[in-house]
Amino acid sequence: AAREHVYAHLSEAARAEYLSSHPAAAARTAAILSGKEGACFVAQSNGKIAGFLMGTLAEPITPEIRYGVIDNIRVIPELRGQGIGSQLVVNFSEWAAKSGATRLSVDVSPRNESALRFYARHGLTPATLILESDLTKKAVA
Repeated sequence: AAREHVYAHLSEAARAEYLSSHPAAAARTAAILSGKEGACFVAQSNGKIAGFLMGTLAEPITPEIRYGVIDNIRVIPELRGQGIGSQLVVNFSEWAAKSGATRLSVDVSPRNESALRFYARHGLTPATLILESDLTKKAVA
């Protein structure tokens, strides 16, 4: 049977439920969910939440360059591969462009090969490389 997927902004009830279950990220998440600093798109399948994407608009780098930033995207594992994540990215991309973004970005671990392939299908390519060090371990001089 074909699944029906519904994509929409997050409802007030779902916002309250999400915020109460994620207190550590409450302030930033609340700003995104309120629409003041971004947008949240939700996918539903058979009346249940199947996935969501939260994103923001970064401050313009130049008058010509402003990024729409995917902050968080999740699709229920058993529903992956059905185009839900892709539609969430498309919806966010359209919202970001209408809101003044000229580019799209997302932070991804270089070890997350499936995410890299997913984003490549949407035209995202590596743009920067961030190096990091674990300061709890002894550094080699």
